[in-house]
Amino acid sequence: MNSRSEMGHPIPMRFKALTNWFTLIIALATSFVGANQENSPEADPHVRLVAVCRLGNLLDPTALPALLKAMKDQDLNVRQMAVRALGTLRDPAATQALLESVKDTNVTLRLEALRAIVARQDPGMIPVLRGALKDEDPMMRRIAVNELGTIRDAQTRPMLLDAFHDPHLKVRQAAVNGLARLQDPEAIPTLIQALKDPSPIIRRKAVNGLGGLHDPRVLPVLLQSLDDVEGDVRRAAVHALGRANDPQAIPALRRAGNDPDDRVRQAAAYILDHGETPLELPVLLKALKDKSRSVRQAAVSMLSDLNDPETLTALFEGYNDSDIGVYQRGVNGLAHLNYPRVLPGLIQSVRDPNPAVRRAAIYMIRRVNNPQAFPALFSAVNDPAPGVRWSVIFEVSRLIDPDPQIFPTLLKAVEDSNDQNRVLAIQSLEKFPYDLTVQTITPLLQDPNLSVQAAARAILHTWDRLPLPVKKNGGP
Repeated sequence: MNSRSEMGHPIPMRFKALTNWFTLIIALATSFVGANQENSPEADPHVRLVAVCRLGNLLDPTALPALLKAMKDQDLNVRQMAVRALGTLRDPAATQALLESVKDTNVTLRLEALRAIVARQDPGMIPVLRGALKDEDPMMRRIAVNELGTIRDAQTRPMLLDAFHDPHLKVRQAAVNGLARLQDPEAIPTLIQALKDPSPIIRRKAVNGLGGLHDPRVLPVLLQSLDDVEGDVRRAAVHALGRANDPQAIPALRRAGNDPDDRVRQAAAYILDHGETPLELPVLLKALKDKSRSVRQAAVSMLSDLNDPETLTALFEGYNDSDIGVYQRGVNGLAHLNYPRVLPGLIQSVRDPNPAVRRAAIYMIRRVNNPQAFPALFSAVNDPAPGVRWSVIFEVSRLIDPDPQIFPTLLKAVEDSNDQNRVLAIQSLEKFPYDLTVQTITPLLQDPNLSVQAAARAILHTWDRLPLPVKKNGGP
């Protein structure tokens, strides 16, 4: 179609869009008229499907008659798309069509219609959901239960309680989820009953729901859940007891520190550490020797938050852990507390066989910022591992206290066998006076490595002392 009228004036875009819209309506109507003619191009269901899809995207109520007609199409995909499109229209006729589709004999249409009704959030949705709970298809029942669990209404609780006895596992899970979200004390008996369900997922969800209810009936069953055969359920019980914040749970939580599941022990250590009782320290000290590195890491992190002499001693043991993650967290806590006994261990760790341990020790020496440990830091510039030498250059350049060995160490690093380390060393020399470094930096302009040349040129530019390029004839 020509975008200009016969008079030569441009056609406004809104009229072009309107023309396209009417074209779709006409195409759809024509497709239904010729749908029963075998030789008609509109007999192709794909044509009708695309037309219905485009009509739904228009979100225009004038498309309603064509969409209602599409609900009777002989092709299932077309009818399904029509149901989806009707869900976008706020019209009583569209609502009525969706309600009728919920009762369709085809389960695909029923599911599509129910999803559309749920998405519309109509006030009269609860009766539709109640009817869907009796549907033969478990997915229909599951969608209904999921939606009921989000509606805080007195009508929904009985329906969720009934859904808990559904034979399908996913429906029961959705029911327990919904009851847990309602946080209704009247749901406690059902949630307690769910703790005996053969599905560990349902038991875990029930524990989570009970954990938010402050009721005397809850604590005994949560304590029993600490003995569940599934680790996920026991961990959920630990967190639920933490939310309950009941001192009676402390002994059971301490026993959970010996649970065979790593995650349960870690959760118990966390809950006890964040509680108000002083009994958590023995559990954390014991957790430092746990076989699980995640438990030891959590214990070291929590101990570092406590300002206690016994904690310092425990951390001193923890930072010697064979696991690098535990080591780093332990030393980090000690450095934060400025614990003097950490220095000998740090100095010794600079010579550890593990390069990761050496790098962590170098980082912590700079953090502790104690001059007694600086010689070990400076000597590590000769470490055989390039990554360790990089850490030395980086941390030495960040030292706060002026030390006469900082500059020689960086000068030595400029001659490192690793070009990346040389570049970092050159960049670190920027804070030193020009007269001290010019003899080292200027020759690097001719270095075979382009990155080294660039770093040297950048330093000289900073000082505004970059020599002018020399022409071949020797002139300026």
